[in-house]
Amino acid sequence: MSELVAIEVSHAFPGTRVLESVSLTVEAGQLVCLIGPSGCGKTTLLRVIAGLDRLQRGRVLVEGKVVADADARRHTSPEKRGIGLMFQDYALFPHLNVFENVVYGVARSGERATWAREALARMGLEGYADAYPHTLSGGEQQRVALLRALAPAPKVLLLDEPFSDLDITRRAQIREETFDLLKETGVATLMVTHDPEEAMFMADHILVMAGGRIVQAGPPLKTYLEPVDAFVAALFGPVNRLEGTVAGGRVATPLGSLAADGIPDGTRVQVLIRPEALQLDPAPDGVAGDTELSVDWARLLGRTSLVRLRMRSRATGAEVLLHARVYGTFLPATGTAVSVRLDRDRAFVFPAADN
Repeated sequence: MSELVAIEVSHAFPGTRVLESVSLTVEAGQLVCLIGPSGCGKTTLLRVIAGLDRLQRGRVLVEGKVVADADARRHTSPEKRGIGLMFQDYALFPHLNVFENVVYGVARSGERATWAREALARMGLEGYADAYPHTLSGGEQQRVALLRALAPAPKVLLLDEPFSDLDITRRAQIREETFDLLKETGVATLMVTHDPEEAMFMADHILVMAGGRIVQAGPPLKTYLEPVDAFVAALFGPVNRLEGTVAGGRVATPLGSLAADGIPDGTRVQVLIRPEALQLDPAPDGVAGDTELSVDWARLLGRTSLVRLRMRSRATGAEVLLHARVYGTFLPATGTAVSVRLDRDRAFVFPAADN
């Protein structure tokens, strides 16, 4: 069953169109991530769905029931929509202790109160039930805010950047705990994030937003390996950029010829290559055809090494700098000759923006 459906939702502030005909569906037990740059409309969409901002155009349904309809001028108040909402700043009540925060809006005894105590223990917070928010760490406050949103047993949960205030050492652990809890509860979840790794980890389905529109929708693997345009490709991490012109359905690059499916011959294109697509090996001469390839610098980033390569055409003298991300420790000295193999599944060809 579709627990949350938004149909052709549009929204504007004076002089600014924020959302344009956005439609989405979140099924029971599904976690959908909205990802996009700041100002693309993600948080506004959550506020409209929650009822905090009045719907201007479109419809919103929860469990098949219309909770907002602009044409019918229907607006169900936020507390009657059956939606849980977790704010980016957690918005805990400073005058209430942890347990009181979690059960705020539900009876302090009975089934949901029992659930709250069990959930506090599950999240490692059983010893903090009587503590106040200001005494908690950021990670502890995040977990309390999440449990408060889940305590009324909503059918739909909206999360707005739930991990953005956490330090990097705690983020991965708390993200995993949150994922496990959401899957256990089976709540339909729509989460806003600007972190591509977070979206890839958390989501069953990713919605990429730009300029108030959804520009790509699909499972994480398809979104990462089959971006619809250069914007989506670059959104999911750094890319190397090359240029070329399509001839015979292909584009020639210093790293080899790539298919330019569906792009007419003569079209100027941009080629985007993910750093992990460049697989490096030591080479005695560092030459591939008329191209000289050498290491500019290499840095260890923990589980991977980042290597900047200097690629020089022997015919023209033109130089290109490329970045390769290599698993493990790979730290060749500056000037070392290397050879490169390209994983074409992580190289993308799109028409140039000025075509």
